[in-house]
Amino acid sequence: MELTYDWKAFQNAFHLDYKNKGTLNAVPAPIYFVAEDGIIQEFFCENEDFSEWLGRTCDEVSAHFKNREIIVFDRNEVDQWMKDSIPQNHYHAQMNYLKEQALPSVVTPSPFLPGSKRSKKSRHELVHQLSKTHFLLEALHSWWNRILPSSFGIWIRILDQDQYQDLLVVIRRGQVQSYMKPSLLGLGPGKEHHFDQIAQYLSERHALPVQGLVVNRDQWEDWSMQTDPWKWVAQALRAGTLGLHPFRWGVATLIANKAYLGF
Repeated sequence: MELTYDWKAFQNAFHLDYKNKGTLNAVPAPIYFVAEDGIIQEFFCENEDFSEWLGRTCDEVSAHFKNREIIVFDRNEVDQWMKDSIPQNHYHAQMNYLKEQALPSVVTPSPFLPGSKRSKKSRHELVHQLSKTHFLLEALHSWWNRILPSSFGIWIRILDQDQYQDLLVVIRRGQVQSYMKPSLLGLGPGKEHHFDQIAQYLSERHALPVQGLVVNRDQWEDWSMQTDPWKWVAQALRAGTLGLHPFRWGVATLIANKAYLGF
């Protein structure tokens, strides 16, 4: 049975974990705190544990972390954001909503940290980090949705030596509607590598056109780390290391336009 919203599969494809890839910036990651009445209640920082600061004051945090980027959110605001995100259809939509709500607190120094000095460059980097969208999702949400079908599916197969990872993302009216690890049981034995047949099968099963993308994991992860990797995507398509299944000239043209014309 397929999950309509397979968040783990979606994360594995679009929110990749680079902890062990040596690609992290040498600058320490920002520290996010949630405070109520000036008292730290929650925290988050990539790869670091700040649990010892729970229950401490914002003044203590500000005095101690003079050379770190610190963002403090108000507990009441965070609770309200969480409540307001509930009507969103799925985790991806909820996450985007929460990012939008959090951005003003990143741009403007926190009133909880009156001594905080955040450079324009630092603010820009943090805003970029929070607002960054995976290159493929960004394209699907762009003017592409004016010429693509109102409802369609993107089937992504990420190859990793003798293994692979599948994800089917359903787009309706330019927005992600659902995402799942597709079941291929009805396709028949021995056809898991017949890519055109898989795309056709998924199209018939879900009653919408499906475009398949088949790519090696290393390539996919390299592209996913970049804001604009479309030239490399286009080169991979020409070299045959990125497969379109079925091959559609319209899709290939969209990729070429992104790569060489920037739109």
